[in-house]
Amino acid sequence: MDTFDKLRLIKLTKNNCQILLDSNDGFIINTTYNSNKDGGAYKREYKIFNGKLHIHERKNTDSSHDNTWLTTDKEVHQSWRNIYGSYLLMV
Repeated sequence: MDTFDKLRLIKLTKNNCQILLDSNDGFIINTTYNSNKDGGAYKREYKIFNGKLHIHERKNTDSSHDNTWLTTDKEVHQSWRNIYGSYLLMV
C-alpha cells in the first residue's frame, strides 16, 4: 500500500486534521469552482501556515468579492476531503 492509499484510510478526526496541518506547513493549492447560487466563477487559494488553514477566495467577475479567512474545524475537515482526493500530501 503506497502513501496515497494510506491517506485515504485516515479517519479525519480533529486530532488527525491537526497532524496533517502541522505536517504540511507551506502547502498551497489553487482551485476554481462555479456557484449555482449566484452564477459566478470563483478562485480559491488554500494555504497552510503555522498549523492553520487559510482560504482566500475571489469571484472572477466581481472584484469587490475578495475574502480571506482562517478556517473552522469543520472547514478544515471538508477541505482535506477536497484537497487530498486529488493531491498527495506527505504525512
